[in-house]
Amino acid sequence: MSWAVLNWNVNAIALYDAVGGKPQTEWTTYRVSGPELSALAAERRT
Repeated sequence: MSWAVLNWNVNAIALYDAVGGKPQTEWTTYRVSGPELSALAAERRT
């Protein structure tokens, strides 16, 4: 089982630690938004 948690959410992190969860270091989150997302969407329509 996996969870995603924002790094400032110390209560959730404490809960996940308490139930035996281990932070994963092999994943990096990426986000596309704003003009870059619009450009990506426009590319996919053509």
